[in-house]
Amino acid sequence: MRKLKKRMVDFLLQRYKQRKTRSSVHTSEHALSVVRHMLQKAKYGFLITLGESDRCSARLVEPIIDQQNEFVLWLGTNPSLRKVQEIKKNPSVTMAIEDPKEQANLILYGLASIVIDPALRRKYWRSHWKLFFPSGPESPEFLLIRFEAHRIELMSFRRNVIPEPFGLKPLVLIKYSQGWEIEKSYS
Repeated sequence: MRKLKKRMVDFLLQRYKQRKTRSSVHTSEHALSVVRHMLQKAKYGFLITLGESDRCSARLVEPIIDQQNEFVLWLGTNPSLRKVQEIKKNPSVTMAIEDPKEQANLILYGLASIVIDPALRRKYWRSHWKLFFPSGPESPEFLLIRFEAHRIELMSFRRNVIPEPFGLKPLVLIKYSQGWEIEKSYS
């Protein structure tokens, strides 16, 4: 009975893989659409910076999507925190976002900058942040981090972005002056 069950599981997994491989779409338009969808749904993600002794430093953050400037994310924080100092030393950062329901993950690589502009702090302020910043967006204890992606890695089983080798390698998008394109090794 165990052998029969194992063969049945193997058969079903192989059929799933074949179906997903046939339906996988590797166009930049489709991939960017999936990225947009994931960013709109993302409640949290991990911001990864280069920390002390060249070690990666990660923390859970609440990204705010810039509706006018695609693939720009904003993060609210305190100027005394480690991530601010790390970004000042090295603005190259990574954002990692997962969507378990979509069986998808999104890794964005780009540059971060520290923003203290009061108008932008008010624009991207979230009312529930009052818990952390009681004085509001004008407080000297609050600033923004602006993150702009220039490279994206994407895999989404539900939305059929599954490059070969199956499920082991993401689709990579690179930002050029004329727009986003799939990295040549994937086309």
